[in-house]
Amino acid sequence: KFKKGRGIIGSIAAISLPLTDYTYELLAYRIPENYGTERHIDYDSVIEMDNETFPDTFENVDYSEKYIAIEPKTPCPVLYGIRSNNVESLNRAREIVKVNEPIEDYCIFLTNQHTDMHIQKADKISEMKQFGCYEITATVKDKPHVIGGGHMFFTVFDESGEIECGAYEPTKNFRKTVSYLREGDILKLYGGIGEQNTFNIEKFQVIELNDVEYKNPICECGKRMTSAGKNKGFKCKKCGKRISSSQKVNTKINRSLINCQFYETPVSARRHLSKPLCRM
Repeated sequence: KFKKGRGIIGSIAAISLPLTDYTYELLAYRIPENYGTERHIDYDSVIEMDNETFPDTFENVDYSEKYIAIEPKTPCPVLYGIRSNNVESLNRAREIVKVNEPIEDYCIFLTNQHTDMHIQKADKISEMKQFGCYEITATVKDKPHVIGGGHMFFTVFDESGEIECGAYEPTKNFRKTVSYLREGDILKLYGGIGEQNTFNIEKFQVIELNDVEYKNPICECGKRMTSAGKNKGFKCKKCGKRISSSQKVNTKINRSLINCQFYETPVSARRHLSKPLCRM
């Protein structure tokens, strides 16, 4: 028993849980004398392991952030942890990863990590509750904007209501992807609602992009026309031509995002339960 014994409760719950989707994790344990000291893992061998075993193993390295994800950042007894879809790949990965300190033991666990087990499907925004995790299809209401600290927010809506969505600074380049969204885009979003009732995005799929923009018509002379006043049509500043219609013309625009494609947060910012695209 450790402290209040809640670990025992969690362990009993874990071994009692039937899993329809699951992953495996290999943990390598340090000798007690090394607890709390700097870990000595050969990073080049981790990259080699990732190249050799991905996508059977995953979440090993975040190349964009030069982040070795198998190495814990706390003074815990674990030297490294590798996640996989099968035991064979874990044994292969263990043979490739080199360390410069003694390993006390290894253990392979059956887990619910990276299964999206926390995600519930919501049919409408009004069904979503604080601290719940959901999959929801909704339409972008406004252009994403950045606030102090580098956090990015935008709003989505459906027939039942709307909710603010967030992509936070630790998600790094994912925010750039989010910045490409525009009003009218239809998305399937995955994430959880936090203390501020913001829907924190883990990943999203583009269902349908709004690739139409309404602009003033182009004059016969090739110049873009300007408004001649409310309900007075358009005029051309270059040649003086006027038209009585005040209706703008729809123009198809190129988008950086792609219909039907998924976009996800980087490895360094991904929740342990969140299913990566390589498993979808």
